[in-house]
Amino acid sequence: MIEPIRVIPWTNPGPPQLTDLGPSDRLPTKSERGAWAQARLFNPTLHDAPTYAVSHWDASSGTIVVARSSYLLLVAGSPPITTLGVSGVILQSTTQGPRVLLGRRSRNTRIYQRCWETPPRGTVPVPQGIATTEVLTDALRQEAREELLGCTPQWQSALAIVMDPAAHSLDIVFQAEVAPPGKPLSPNEFAPGSWEYEDVLLLPLAVLLAWARGNAPPEILGPADRLSPPTAALFASGLF
Repeated sequence: MIEPIRVIPWTNPGPPQLTDLGPSDRLPTKSERGAWAQARLFNPTLHDAPTYAVSHWDASSGTIVVARSSYLLLVAGSPPITTLGVSGVILQSTTQGPRVLLGRRSRNTRIYQRCWETPPRGTVPVPQGIATTEVLTDALRQEAREELLGCTPQWQSALAIVMDPAAHSLDIVFQAEVAPPGKPLSPNEFAPGSWEYEDVLLLPLAVLLAWARGNAPPEILGPADRLSPPTAALFASGLF
């Protein structure tokens, strides 16, 4: 039985601190490499790359302990590693209240295909040198450049940790605001920037909160539209 998603508010006044243990001693087995080859047949855009595997973390001290592993062991590992990721919540202030940027995941994503979530998000790439406190926000800026067009958010402090056992990920969530009140952006000024998203929209925060807490999808979407479980958990947590 898969454990439920956990949303832990970020209460530490400082930024997340990474403790990098260096290369992991876990190497992929023959069967794991075979499973990776099968995954790439389904989605040829997959490529192996160094990624952080979370060893343990402490929200009160703001410390996350990681080892250097590989994306292969996230997708095809048995058991998979718990990878370190980042995600963003982009808010747009308007005279009618805040709106939240959502993106619909494509059919070829690793998990939660065609669900709506808050972009950008992705795994944290492993730097060649020593990891610094900027590695998380640098990763988020890079994801925004790759996944979104027409959006250059300025990321603020960490908002929460989202532990997703089904996705085998620990995401640090950051928040950003774009477009000051009086200068609202049209939804068509945003667009997907990569294969990972099929569509984007700006949804009033109040509507998103109701959807996350069990209401039907908003009228602009279809009855079968769903939020990804981590996005639903985040907006049902009481943080907004």
